[in-house]
Amino acid sequence: MKEVYENYTNTQFDLALSDLSLEQVKSQFTVLDYLYSKFLPKEKQANILDIGCGYGRSVYWLQEKGYVNVIGVDLSESQILLGQKIGIKGLVLADAIEYAKSFQGKLDMVIAIDLLEHLTLDQAMELLNEIRPKLAENGKILFQYPNPEGLHFNSIYFGDITHQTSYTHKALYQLVKLCGYVSVDIIPVRPLKINLTGTIRFYLWRVREVWASFWMRVERGSSSRLFTSNIIAIVRKK
Repeated sequence: MKEVYENYTNTQFDLALSDLSLEQVKSQFTVLDYLYSKFLPKEKQANILDIGCGYGRSVYWLQEKGYVNVIGVDLSESQILLGQKIGIKGLVLADAIEYAKSFQGKLDMVIAIDLLEHLTLDQAMELLNEIRPKLAENGKILFQYPNPEGLHFNSIYFGDITHQTSYTHKALYQLVKLCGYVSVDIIPVRPLKINLTGTIRFYLWRVREVWASFWMRVERGSSSRLFTSNIIAIVRKK
C-alpha cells in the first residue's frame, strides 16, 4: 500500500497534475466555498488540520480566506511535492495517525475530505481516538466520504484501489460514539447550485431522490434521505 500512495498522483488522476498551477487551484474555490464555508471557524487564528490533504487544495483555499494556522498532512509524497512545487505552504509528508499522536496544542477544526474510506475500521477508530483529546472544547471534524446508500456509490467507491471501507450515516454515528464523540450532523452532497446548469441538476436530482425514497418505502417500510454519492459529516466532541 505504501508504494501505491507514493505514486498516487501519477496513477489516480487523469489530468496532467504536473502542469497544475495556483490559478487552477483557485478555480475550484467556488465549489469549496459552496460546500464547506458554513462549517469553518469564525476566528481566523483558529488551528486547522487538513488530514489527507493531497496536494493542498483545501489548505490553499483556507489560507486565501485568511486563516493563518493551517497545516495539511498527507501520506503521498508525490502529492505533497506537487503542492510544494506550485507554492502551497504548510504541507507535511506524514501518516495522519502518527501526526495526530505527535501534535502539540489544541485544534479548532480537523478536515478530512476523501480520507475515511482509505482507512480500515481499526485505523479510523485509532485516528478518532487520537484527535479527540487534541480538539478544542468547541472543536469539530469535517468528514466527506462515499455514501454506501448512494444510488451511484459503486462508481465512486470502486474507482480507487486504496479504498478500504465506508459507512452509512448510522454506522458513522456508531463509530464516533464508540470513540467518545457526542454529536454528528450528516449533510448529503447534492449537485451544486452555483450556476444555471448546477441548479437544473439539483432539482432533477431532488426528483430522483423522491422516487428512490418511494421505492425504498415500498420494499422496507421506511426510507433514507441520503441517496447522494458523497456525504459530509460534522463530528463534535461536545
